[in-house]
Parts: sequence; structure tokens; C-alpha cells
Amino acid sequence: MKITFITTNNVKFNIACDVLSRYGITVEQRKMELSELKTINLDDVVMDKAKQVAKTFKENFIVDDSGLYIDALADFPGALFKPTIYTLGEEKFLRLMNGEKNRRARFVSELIFYNSKTNEFSLIPTIMTGTIVDTVSTGTRRVGYSLERIFVPDREKKPIAEMDDKEWEALYSRTKTKLHYEELGRKLSSDKG
Repeated sequence: MKITFITTNNVKFNIACDVLSRYGITVEQRKMELSELKTINLDDVVMDKAKQVAKTFKENFIVDDSGLYIDALADFPGALFKPTIYTLGEEKFLRLMNGEKNRRARFVSELIFYNSKTNEFSLIPTIMTGTIVDTVSTGTRRVGYSLERIFVPDREKKPIAEMDDKEWEALYSRTKTKLHYEELGRKLSSDKG
């Protein structure tokens, strides 16, 4: 089976290829300019993007987007994370948390799979819980999600940006079986059987 991943994010594309190839699924990348709803609701954002793609693209495809939901900020910024962090920068973004004792957050990534045979959309989320740091990390590791220097995943002691290759590989290995790409691979494999 072949799926086209509508994304400009090469890191997400490479992870999808890695996971889905184990299920015999070939993933191709296609870059498209899509408008984005201005809402914290990630379900609405990814569904709107998928419907935009489906108007012109009639093959199997996936669209993936993410958001950061912070408990102390009433789930802000949610799906508005990327424009918020790009506009404010990490330092100013963290000032929104000044004085907050509750630093809990959820990083949510959702994909929508469009099945061209059935003309149906399937929404599959991945949720990583963790905490927001007090000060921006000076680490340099980038994994394509814009939160590497401000977010510490549960069971970890430091932000992703400070992880060496061994630590990152351990985190990735521990979490990849819970990724939405993995769930999609299992779903499509069981649909064949």
C-alpha cells in the first residue's frame, strides 16, 4: 500500500516512513500550502486541512498536526502552539507560566488518514505528557516539533533538546509503539487480513 504524507516537516515524514515501512506501507511526501484554522481545537484543525487536501487529491493520504495543551493556561495554546511560539519566542512564551506551580502539559499530535476507496477520514491521536520548564534550555537537539527546549516528557529529567543520541533513541524506542503512525499501520494491516 502507498500513502502520501501531506507535510513540509521532514522529521515527521521520516518517522512515518520508519514506522509504516514495518507494515509494508510506502510513504511519499507531498508539500501543499494549506490554510489553518485559528483555534486551540486540534481535531478541527486537522480535519479542516484533510478536507482541503481531499478536494484536489484523490489518493490515500495522511495529514498530521500537533498542539501543546498546558493545564495552568486552560489548555492554551493548543493547536495555536506553533504560531504562538514563533510570534513570542520561547522566552516570552515561558513568561505566560510565571508564578504557576502546575507545569503539567500534554503534547498532542493527530493524524487523519483519508481512505480513497471508502472516502472516509480516520482520526488517530498520540499524546505525550510532561512538564514545561522554568527557563529555556540551551540544548541543540531538534526533532521537528518546536517544543524541544521547553518540554520535559514524563520519565525524563531534561528537555529533548538536551538529550544525547542514546537518550533520544531510548525515548523514541519507548514511545514509538504508541505513535499514531503505529496505530495506523496496525489498522491497515488488520483491514487487509
